[in-house]
Amino acid sequence: MPTDSELIRGCQRGHPPSQEALYRRYWSFAMSVGLRYARSRDDALEICHDAFLKAFRAMDRVDPDRPFKPWFRSLLVRCAVDRHRSTRRYHATLDTDAEPPEPGVGAGHSITVEATEILLLLAELSDVQRAVFNLYEVEGYTHDEIAVLLGIAPGTSRSHLTRAKRQLQALYHQRVGVQP
Repeated sequence: MPTDSELIRGCQRGHPPSQEALYRRYWSFAMSVGLRYARSRDDALEICHDAFLKAFRAMDRVDPDRPFKPWFRSLLVRCAVDRHRSTRRYHATLDTDAEPPEPGVGAGHSITVEATEILLLLAELSDVQRAVFNLYEVEGYTHDEIAVLLGIAPGTSRSHLTRAKRQLQALYHQRVGVQP
């Protein structure tokens, strides 16, 4: 099995089997990132395809001796953010006056949640809440960085994160049937 470095060098030479092998190797990783940001599987597919196209076009700038995965992750995140920015005018804005109920955490409850269930819960957030939650909690961006990426104020980023956490908690409790 070829290493990432060998595949990257092959891609830099325009070798289609290397491109296919790199695509296959990172497809599930790309989808896992895409699904965290997308409202639907189709949207995640578009994010992934865009990221792979951009990666193959930029392959001449990739250092084959450095890890590919972190570079590709940042490309995936940028594609997801670009998709959010391009579609946000078509989605309803968040009502800042409507606060979701603040559920408490019940002591003594031990419930296992599958990854697919988490993705379903994330899909119920608004696009901006999902983006802010992922950028902050998963990718480790600061609110100032998120503000620049999404074209919002840092305080708005903080507000969306707080609301996303509250909504996720409420949805979780609703799904598992636990009273807060």
